[in-house]
Amino acid sequence: MMAALKGATSVRQASDAVLTGYERPANQSDAVKAKRAGYGQGYYDKYAKTTAKPEAPTAFAPYLVKVTASALNYRAGAGTNYKVNGTVKIGEVYTIVAEAKGTGASKWGKLKSGAGWISLDHVQKK
Repeated sequence: MMAALKGATSVRQASDAVLTGYERPANQSDAVKAKRAGYGQGYYDKYAKTTAKPEAPTAFAPYLVKVTASALNYRAGAGTNYKVNGTVKIGEVYTIVAEAKGTGASKWGKLKSGAGWISLDHVQKK
């Protein structure tokens, strides 16, 4: 659980990890997740203080990847804690439009189609 929390890149991601990986209530719908993350975001915005100036965001340059695994799940979010939306196959080429940290892989890539996120551990950058 601590690894998931330390690897979270947003309040929503941390909240979802606790909800689905630790508390496991009967209702784990997107509405419940969003409401719960909203509470957490409110506390974060109110109490989290930083002394460092935020870095200027750099523009992400989309890039192509070729799947190297025989079958690779794509998920609703950047992590194995998100539901599987489908599978891509070896040799297929996809455009990655964003990257994120998440459980189950060193890095996740967001598919341009919007279908989901894939582990970048099982692709080759073209």
